[in-house]
Amino acid sequence: SREERILKVSCKSNVKNVAGSISYVCRAGEAPILYATGYDPCNQAVKAVCVAGKYLQQDGVELRVVPVFQGNTASVHLRLHKVEAADVTMDPELIQNIIVLKTSSPFKSAGAIASRIRQGERVAVLANGHGVFRALEAIAVARGYLKDDAKDISFEPSMVNITSKIPGRGESTSVKIRMVLF
Repeated sequence: SREERILKVSCKSNVKNVAGSISYVCRAGEAPILYATGYDPCNQAVKAVCVAGKYLQQDGVELRVVPVFQGNTASVHLRLHKVEAADVTMDPELIQNIIVLKTSSPFKSAGAIASRIRQGERVAVLANGHGVFRALEAIAVARGYLKDDAKDISFEPSMVNITSKIPGRGESTSVKIRMVLF
């Protein structure tokens, strides 16, 4: 059996350094597992996967992520999988965006994700800051909801700029987490 590489991510981890490590491990063999505990480390880990995805584009590789929580804790393993890059551009109008905030219920968000997947819709989650952790929770719960349907999901994260509809708020960078059936 192959030895799995685990990269630990903390709130102080440099996103570009973690992304470089992910890319290095991916180029040497199998994709690593990222281990993070808490809101900020999870946010850093997902941002690092976004950046690593950009680094690996030139190799024709995309990263897919499956979040696995360790019991009833804030510790999560982000299992990364390398897949051959698809030369497909998805029409943004065909993707149902679900906004997840730090105050969102992961169970309600998971229900929304699972419902749309069951209906055959394309789904993405938009989150930033502590909302990224809630999004990871929602995806993990949605995987459980979809088990009886013999469906499973992973995700591809990317960074997007979102303009707030609230006057004076301006633009912020969020993580867009696109669900992928496998």
